[in-house]
Amino acid sequence: MKGGDTQWYSAYLLHRRPWKETSWLADFLLRDRGRIRLIVRGARGTGKRGHAWMQPFVPLKIQWRGRSSLPSLTQAEQEGLPLALEGRNLLAGFYLNELLFKLLPEGEACDSLFSLYHWLIQALTGADETQLFVLLRRFELALLEVLGYGLNLQALPEEGWWVYDLHSGWKACSPGHAGAIHARQLQHLQTAESLQPEQARALRPLLRTLLTQLHPTAGEESRALLRAWMQLEKNQTHPQ
Repeated sequence: MKGGDTQWYSAYLLHRRPWKETSWLADFLLRDRGRIRLIVRGARGTGKRGHAWMQPFVPLKIQWRGRSSLPSLTQAEQEGLPLALEGRNLLAGFYLNELLFKLLPEGEACDSLFSLYHWLIQALTGADETQLFVLLRRFELALLEVLGYGLNLQALPEEGWWVYDLHSGWKACSPGHAGAIHARQLQHLQTAESLQPEQARALRPLLRTLLTQLHPTAGEESRALLRAWMQLEKNQTHPQ
């Protein structure tokens, strides 16, 4: 992958991990390039402060150089203020990042997905629990669409229990089937933008089933963090 030395790309950091002695291997979401992986050289060295603000949910603009499968970041600047996410809303943001990191193929450009992510993480800052459900389901539906597995909502029958197959569409099932949903729960739902809270809750098991079919650990790390956070909140509210 070749990056222009002088072209700037709007970006968000999705994930980073140590690479060799002093660097990071970092995945970014770019407006024009989708997900890319870059080496951030020297970022972990003693006294290095130049990348201290390179955190998730900070709008960035970046440049890179290199023709290999692992180009190097050459320039990075903060393009906006960090978003003040905390608690459950912060964990929801981590969930979005985990899905993109694990499911979005490298170099799969999609401006609409970047725009939705940019809008959605800002919406997370003031979202209550009900709004979180809607926002997360909207993103999951959009991501499935980008990956080529969008739900054909118009083809859903009007009655009965159904499950969605990634390759063949809606299939009749029993109520206890993993990801089963009753047709009436999605009545009048035409697009993800019109998703209502009760529909978002009904879709949650189905969408989780579909995402884990695409990657067996999709969302697993974020859900583990959520369980730990909820236990901590419980312990603080009701100490032994």
